[in-house]
Amino acid sequence: MNFEERRQYVYDNAHYILENDEEAFITACEELDNWDGFLGDDRVYNMEDFDELMSEKSPLEIAQEIEGNNFSTNDDYFQFTIYGVESTDDKYDAYSSNHSVDDVLDELIDKYSYVTFYNASLDDLVEILAEEDFGIDEEDEEEIETDKDFMERIDAIWYKKGEQLFALFVWWFNI
Repeated sequence: MNFEERRQYVYDNAHYILENDEEAFITACEELDNWDGFLGDDRVYNMEDFDELMSEKSPLEIAQEIEGNNFSTNDDYFQFTIYGVESTDDKYDAYSSNHSVDDVLDELIDKYSYVTFYNASLDDLVEILAEEDFGIDEEDEEEIETDKDFMERIDAIWYKKGEQLFALFVWWFNI
């Protein structure tokens, strides 16, 4: 494998985590937002926080923001958009409809030094991408790490996640 193939392999693994783990995707979006406002006006709030967030507005202003929008107090989340206050059933759906996995991953790589991860596997993969640690000296095109060793290093990141889940299981059930 050359430099680009190894980079793509790691990128695909990180992409897979963000695409298939809703919690990792939501956390990544919110961490990026904490750093530089990545979400813009797409912030999603718990419905429980509605009263507090609307406390500065008059009832008429609130009604105007909600009028004509798909808003239900039975939903768990709501968001502010350019059209007013809208509700949504799922925080993941609200974020993923406005931000692609590729955009989030590219921002994570770009801002790696500034954001905190809560998913060890994703953190390790993004670190490799940010530092371009693919086991190849790009200038000399010299392989520092064999393809097999490189693949084993990346695969070990997935095993680490399994070990963490097992440790949590053992702790939870006092085994």
